[in-house]
Order: sequence, then structure tokens, then C-alpha cells
Amino acid sequence: MNATRAWSIVVASVTGYELWCLATDNDEQLLSRGIARARASSPAANAAILFGIGATALHLAGIMPKQLDIYVLARS
Repeated sequence: MNATRAWSIVVASVTGYELWCLATDNDEQLLSRGIARARASSPAANAAILFGIGATALHLAGIMPKQLDIYVLARS
């Protein structure tokens, strides 16, 4: 597997799931609504989710310094 194929699978899976939720009137199961419910469950959950989203976005954008990148640190 390579990065292009992995991204294709991620995009197709998320898009397919979201469209399925909308087509079946299952709006409460949209990924964004699930994240909103989890974030509202507690301040600690909110902080952990926001950290995870931010750390992942910065890693994927390639703008996180390597000494702070949790994905790089996890491999060390």
C-alpha cells in the first residue's frame, strides 16, 4: 500500500459513510455530530479531541517541528 491508495481509501470511506447517513436520515450519526457529542461529554474529552485533531492536522501539513510531532515521537 502507498500513501495515495491510503488517502483514496480514507476519502472514499468517509464520503461513503457521510452520504449513507444523509440518505438514511441518520443525521445524528454524522462524524461531525459524533465528535461534537464526544467533545461535550467532558472538558478532558474536549481537550484530548482538540489536541488530537490539531496534532494530526499539523503533522499532515508538515508544519509541526519534528521534536514536537507526536507521530515522529511515537516512532522513536
